[in-house]
Amino acid sequence: MLGLAKAIGAPLFSNWDLAAQYFQESRALLLLALVLFAVEHKTKLYRRDAFLYPLMASFTLAILIQLSYYFSFSGWGAWGWYFYSNAFLFALVVARIVYISLHHADAAAFRWARVSALLATLIFAIILPTYSHAPDISKITTDASFHPTNQTFNKRSIRDVQTWLDGSRPLTIAMGDRSGGLGYWSPDDVRVFQTEGLVANIDYLRARQAQVGEQWIIDNVAPDLMMVDRGHVPLMGTEGRQQYVVAEPIQGFATSANVMVFCFPPTGLARRIMDSPDGVRLVFDMHAEEDCSAENQDAIRRVIDEGRIRQYSLPEEY
Repeated sequence: MLGLAKAIGAPLFSNWDLAAQYFQESRALLLLALVLFAVEHKTKLYRRDAFLYPLMASFTLAILIQLSYYFSFSGWGAWGWYFYSNAFLFALVVARIVYISLHHADAAAFRWARVSALLATLIFAIILPTYSHAPDISKITTDASFHPTNQTFNKRSIRDVQTWLDGSRPLTIAMGDRSGGLGYWSPDDVRVFQTEGLVANIDYLRARQAQVGEQWIIDNVAPDLMMVDRGHVPLMGTEGRQQYVVAEPIQGFATSANVMVFCFPPTGLARRIMDSPDGVRLVFDMHAEEDCSAENQDAIRRVIDEGRIRQYSLPEEY
């Protein structure tokens, strides 16, 4: 539901990139569906199927509804896990082809079709996906040293947070993306405020609309720390007046939500944790937060107005 809530705010029917993304993610499925159509046409076995085809129809409808919703209202692209319906439908198509090929191989006239169907299934279901995801596999291998098997993101985040816990008072953290896991798994004396606004009250959203969200967080939440995940947070400004300029959140409640900006002096960076070769987790001391210099404010606003704000997020996100 949080994913659905974040997928609002763009001009209606404007997300043509998402439509192209759905087609891109469905290419192997469409090609394999053509193979299944040819096999069914050859064998006429579809007339006796009362199980797989109703399921295929259900998942096809789900994909169309999902695409229609995101294309109509969303301004963001879709993450890989949004295509779970495509994956289920793909598995059903593969299962149907294999079932027909293995259980109806006695007809001599069908032998060439069986071999062709199984070969196409091998190509589209194994070889092409493996080739397509080779860069991801390589990245996972490269990142392995940053992610020990017993250290998930949430575990590492909580371990880092506990550095500031002395038992004297609760610790309050402001965080955008991935704050949910931190809030859920943290000890009772850690409170997490989600800057994206998905689970905040209406006053915060109104403050964001009025472009005073930063001050609302300081006055009403009073966080001790701000934790962000970025590919890079720039140290901007002239010599002697440099500041870390933090655009937060990168991906808000809606695509039309105002992006807040927090500025910290170099001494306000409390902790830097390399999360991957090209991603870093930064923890800022909110008590060190200060007004952005006019120079830095103008620079970051240009980035926001030009739609380049996600350059300050993780590399996978733009």
